[in-house]
Amino acid sequence: MTIAPDEGHLLYFSGHGKDILVGNPENEEDLHLITRDQLKLFIAYSHALRNKAPHARPPSPLGYEFFMHAFNNEGLPSTASYIDVNGLVINAGAALELSDIIAREDRGVSLDAKEGEELREEVGPEAAKEGIREALPPVARRKN
Repeated sequence: MTIAPDEGHLLYFSGHGKDILVGNPENEEDLHLITRDQLKLFIAYSHALRNKAPHARPPSPLGYEFFMHAFNNEGLPSTASYIDVNGLVINAGAALELSDIIAREDRGVSLDAKEGEELREEVGPEAAKEGIREALPPVARRKN
């Protein structure tokens, strides 16, 4: 798998077969494996934090905090959203996208139309237009 559009520009993410190793910025020996499905879930959760009211947000996925911390330490213009100690959503940069981590040719995303609609409902229509359009099959894309 190719990681990120700029060969080797990510410090804490590396390909591991079809999955991704995420490193801890404070401890280079602390690595965690996430699958593509987990990555997509983390991105959808980040978009939900940006776009949904508190009562409509899904619960935080297990491992999101570690992922968010590593990603936000990359120094990229995009950031993973998070909830601070005061309960406020922090969006310090542009919205996190799959292409920030996985090169376009390696995405291998295959959502059927029903899954695409469910994801749009979870993250909101604007996030769906920005970050999910390429994940949808060609038939579903024509409907947007």
